[in-house]
Amino acid sequence: MMNLFHCLLGGILLGGGLLAAADSEVFPANMMCKYTRDADVQGTPAPVELTALGNESEAFQLIFKATADPLQVTKVAMSALDGPDGRQITPEAIQLRKAHYICCREFIKTPTWYPDALPAYGGESFTVAPGMLQSIYVDIQVPKDTPEGIYRGEITADVNGKTHATPVSVDVRPLNLPDTPTAGSAFPIWGGEQLAAPYGLTPDSPALQKLYERIYDFMLRYRLPPDDLPVPLDSPAAEKYLNNPVVNSFRIPYDPANPQRFVELCDWLRQKNLLDKGYVYTLDEPPRERYRECADYADALHKLAPDVRFLLTINNGTAEELEGKVDIWCPIVAGYNPNYYQQRQARGEQVWWYTCVFPPPPYPGYFINDDGISPRMMSIFQAKYGIEGTLYWAINIWKKWDPVQEKYIERDLWNDPAAFPGANGDGYLIYPGETVDDDPVPTIRLEMIKQGQEDFDLLTMYKEACRRVLRNLKLDPGLAERRIFEVTNRSASDLASFNREIETLETMRLDVINELTAMAQGGPDAFLIASQAEGLVPKGTLLQYQVVAEPDCDVVVQATDPATGAELELTGDAAAFQLPVEQPVRLTVTVRKEGKELKLSRQYWPDSGRQRHETVFSFAEEYYRPWQDSAVTMFDLPGSVIKGFRFDTTTEFPNVRLKLTGDTAEYRWIQLTVSNPMTEATSAMLKLHGPRGAVDGLQLQLEGQGRAVLAFPFNPTGTAPGEGFNELEIWMFRGRTANEIVIEQVKLFREKPEGDNLF
Repeated sequence: MMNLFHCLLGGILLGGGLLAAADSEVFPANMMCKYTRDADVQGTPAPVELTALGNESEAFQLIFKATADPLQVTKVAMSALDGPDGRQITPEAIQLRKAHYICCREFIKTPTWYPDALPAYGGESFTVAPGMLQSIYVDIQVPKDTPEGIYRGEITADVNGKTHATPVSVDVRPLNLPDTPTAGSAFPIWGGEQLAAPYGLTPDSPALQKLYERIYDFMLRYRLPPDDLPVPLDSPAAEKYLNNPVVNSFRIPYDPANPQRFVELCDWLRQKNLLDKGYVYTLDEPPRERYRECADYADALHKLAPDVRFLLTINNGTAEELEGKVDIWCPIVAGYNPNYYQQRQARGEQVWWYTCVFPPPPYPGYFINDDGISPRMMSIFQAKYGIEGTLYWAINIWKKWDPVQEKYIERDLWNDPAAFPGANGDGYLIYPGETVDDDPVPTIRLEMIKQGQEDFDLLTMYKEACRRVLRNLKLDPGLAERRIFEVTNRSASDLASFNREIETLETMRLDVINELTAMAQGGPDAFLIASQAEGLVPKGTLLQYQVVAEPDCDVVVQATDPATGAELELTGDAAAFQLPVEQPVRLTVTVRKEGKELKLSRQYWPDSGRQRHETVFSFAEEYYRPWQDSAVTMFDLPGSVIKGFRFDTTTEFPNVRLKLTGDTAEYRWIQLTVSNPMTEATSAMLKLHGPRGAVDGLQLQLEGQGRAVLAFPFNPTGTAPGEGFNELEIWMFRGRTANEIVIEQVKLFREKPEGDNLF
């Protein structure tokens, strides 16, 4: 990981940007900083300091920023990294990639050039135009069993006749990430025309088989096995894949018309002790009215092979009709219901999740026009909730879906990021290589997914280490799951409003690595039991702690304000103490015995309630409620659980109304996430109803294919309990031709939230 307290020396990290004391034309940045091509950023030369385990990939980027004059970059080169006792991380383990920028014009408020594809960089010269920037991404794969120690080298850049040298070091710890990923995955490679189109081949070309195998092998290097093996499961050619430790999951083909073949295949996998890695995934996103049919399908499947795993993607937060039928539940991210699905896990079933066009930001996902941290946060939430795998619908949609013709058409994929309506980048995580004999080109999004997978593996290692300590201390091993929930909550507080600060995630990860390292080096057994998860807590909360340690340990407790370094007052003693949260808190419990030391670190921020909100509507099951309509019909959006509203504007004031439950008096603002599925601009009106009367004239105005987050004043200050607005109405004027709108989400806020209409 990049240690932000050192790698950004001379500057501070703020909202993903680098603000520096003195600017430079060449400076390093965290891999998660996703700078647009014309971003107004400044940086300062500073050493890059990474922390890594063996068998782990760590990365950073070098930014070239031109101001008034262009930058002529002759060459960028990265040296080997020299470690203790003549050890080395060789250049073969280091990959440089030059960001390709693509303009997002659809499904975004302002056309913007984002970095996405990362073609390999081989030392070629390039020019950065005035006012623009260019990123070179550096990926360092630390080999398994690399001896611990600091490995040092440098990255050099020849710019306008001057050489810029940036020191780079990797602190390698005495641990390895496991060879086998600890989370399952299904990231399909689409064959046929999707695979053939960029190369001018036909779908039946023999070259596609070799290309499929190359892409499959490429994805294994990212620790993300696709769903289908490139060859038949029981063929001799499949042995190299089935024996590869990275291949921890694969799809088992099932055709109800040929049950005998399925039985034979399951028998073969069972004899090879491989059946538990496989799953059947043949039904996708069934509507609730077809759940009974899915249950019958599962019964027929399990009659043939009772121990085969049946995976089903669903759009709903609960599915009681399918209980006892599904082995791997796979809800859409926005429909994940922790209480329900953790109950299913308690019964021995697995839970994966998926994303597909929906949900859009602010949920974590794989969109181009989202923050760099977003794909990585999917895995942090996955660890928090104990979700065992991730499914994504495609990694290579290299054509473009035309909803009018209802088919895929050609796409200029290096310049058009919208392969599917509603989302930039959705459906592809790689670009085609130059020829069928070349590797595909990864995206920044894929790199961040890989980093997230490694985070998940690290947190799984941490959980297992906590379990060992808890058993040694005669405590409940189940506290290990609680510990993962606590630490991930620093960043992963809420799926729809998580902490996007890069420093928070990096600090959390370094704390985990430091604790694991101390455990691996024989640190004393100790565990800190806290009354509340880390991250945001209501201001004034009195946190309570208990330190449980093995006998004869010295325990020192210190709490500081991380911004000022000032020590904060604690009450109690080293074994049991309390701490009020009135300002940011960095808590460190140091446990020492016989020259060994273990530091337990925790971090909190006071939440004044300014941004506390209530979701009153979304298409996620837990927030869904029906609208009452008058001359309005609902219609499906392709590939999404979201539905749109079509207003009959031959009628006077067609409208939809949503009743609010509970008392809304405390909320001062309402925020709506809305979009326009049509090519022409449209507008609707928002009207608020309540005991004190109605407020009308709040305009929802959207460009063609536009999407916006709009915020409006809600209840005024001083609204008495029970007197708040209790119904929303969205209406249109009679006679408009543009009559469709999508209401994705409605939230109520105590204080002013973000809004595209607010300045």
